[in-house]
Order: sequence, then C-alpha cells, then structure tokens
Amino acid sequence: MTCCTLSAAGIRNELLCRFAANATGKEVIAGPAEATATGNILVQSIACGQINSLAQGRDIVRKSFEMKVYEPQETEIWSREYGKTEKR
Repeated sequence: MTCCTLSAAGIRNELLCRFAANATGKEVIAGPAEATATGNILVQSIACGQINSLAQGRDIVRKSFEMKVYEPQETEIWSREYGKTEKR
C-alpha cells in the first residue's frame, strides 16, 4: 500500500489528516467530505446504467472534488513512540 485515502467529515480536521500521514508513513489523500452522499449517488447511477462501473465512478469523483494530499513528516518520532507502546 503506497497511500491512504480518507473521506467523510474527518477530512475537515487537518491535524487528523497530518497525524494519519505521519503515523502510517504513507501519503494521505483527503476528500471528498461528503463521501456518504457521493457514494450513494454513484451506486444509484451504476444501478440505473448511467455509470458503467465502480472504476468509472471513482474516476468521476477524483475529477469532481478537490483532493488534498498530506505527505508524512517526522515519521521517526511516530515510530519511536509506537515502539514504546509495544513494550508494555
């Protein structure tokens, strides 16, 4: 896994997104905030034949919503602190 995708209301919390990138050491792609409604529309569109596949739906979402990318930083600190919890 090279990246982590976050969606729904939690992406509005920039600190949460930064912590997710730092803790996992993976790039985090955040968006869209209204993932439940967007997913519902996509599934209905597939069922009605307006969209041919889930892959096509995902492509539409990527092109329709702004995605914010968070690069991992200070991963050594996160790894060290995680290591402390393993020893307990």
